[in-house]
Amino acid sequence: PLIPPRPHQNSGFFWGRGARSPAPPPRFRPTGLALALVNRILPGDVHRVLPSGEAQGSRLLAVHNASGWALVAVSTQPQAQLIEVDFPAGANLKYLSRLRFAAPSATNEVGEEVTLESTPLAASGAKPRFELPAFGMVVITSIPIDW
Repeated sequence: PLIPPRPHQNSGFFWGRGARSPAPPPRFRPTGLALALVNRILPGDVHRVLPSGEAQGSRLLAVHNASGWALVAVSTQPQAQLIEVDFPAGANLKYLSRLRFAAPSATNEVGEEVTLESTPLAASGAKPRFELPAFGMVVITSIPIDW
């Protein structure tokens, strides 16, 4: 379930050192890609989501902003998990964006091993259902995220 935000629990943008090198071609570290992905849904009111079932061991946050609802899910588990979240009626979450990598230890130090991927969500609406990759990160939105 979603937990209402406390007063003044509105989030601004995140920042950090995410670029690997300014030299061509520019590549971002996985942390920089994750920050860029989360910043696409901020600012907004942040709601904690209590995980249940398979989602235990994952971190879930819902964000409500002018574009509607969004969800950030981060896995701390060594196996993929099936996640389903109940949003308020009228929420229409239909796009999934994620960090794509072959191994959790992948970096972008030598080559582009970690990228961002956006696809339509198979089970959309107010009760989105999706797979959260092992040690992965997913953002679910009501509007597509352009890169």
